[in-house]
Amino acid sequence: MTIPVAAGYRTSKVPDADTRSNNRFRIVPPTYLRVMLFNMIRSFFASTLIIVFVLKSGAQTRNSNDHLQTFIKVWGFLKYYHPAFASGQLDADSVFLSRLEVMQSTQPDAQFKKELAGMLSDLGPIGEPAPADTTKLFTRNQDFKWIRKSALLPVQVKNDLVRLEKMGYTGPEHRYMPSNFHETQVPGEGTREAVTFPNVPEQLLSLARYWNAIE
Repeated sequence: MTIPVAAGYRTSKVPDADTRSNNRFRIVPPTYLRVMLFNMIRSFFASTLIIVFVLKSGAQTRNSNDHLQTFIKVWGFLKYYHPAFASGQLDADSVFLSRLEVMQSTQPDAQFKKELAGMLSDLGPIGEPAPADTTKLFTRNQDFKWIRKSALLPVQVKNDLVRLEKMGYTGPEHRYMPSNFHETQVPGEGTREAVTFPNVPEQLLSLARYWNAIE
């Protein structure tokens, strides 16, 4: 029996499965085709590994804008709820500017969470909530679900923020809240003097101020 062989291929004899006395033909591709096939397979697996690595890295590290947004929201919440800020013991603007660079820089989520926990710890103890009648307070415009849902907040930070939310500020005078809610002049928001623009940190501070005042 004659077996047609494509150009560029060679044939070789191998032992038959039934008897070693008979021979059959096997088509063997030339060396360059075998090398080409090997390279294609190697490239495929290399590409697959790269894709898996990128997807895995993306799941562990978020965009720096996500970190910045979360930092601004947490900072603003602490500004109005933490006793160290509300009482005037610490200046919220100074804390924002001192923490901004490390919070904004691209880093793994685990490191970002550690920095958030460190910021909250440096503000000092929260204290114990004082008994207060909150039944007549209007709270329908408050939405703190993001605290519980955020994947960028460590458990301890979430617990502390929820605790502050339930406590509220019970001190005599709030540094960043007017005594009458309808007043437009917000106390404690000092003017930023001698600032030249463009100035990204100062501009982000202004954004954070307005954002959280509205919230």
